[in-house]
Amino acid sequence: MALLYDVIADLPEGITVTPVFAADKAEALKAAKDLFPGHRVTVVLKEGEPVS
Repeated sequence: MALLYDVIADLPEGITVTPVFAADKAEALKAAKDLFPGHRVTVVLKEGEPVS
């Protein structure tokens, strides 16, 4: 089951938040690094998603 995560990226023009679906936090982080290569990123479980 895919969960919805928020990807938070620190870009030169400011911070951006992008939603991604992933099976777990590790997969979401990999997707975040693929979306924003070379930038600092973090992922958080979207509010309202079940915590496993």
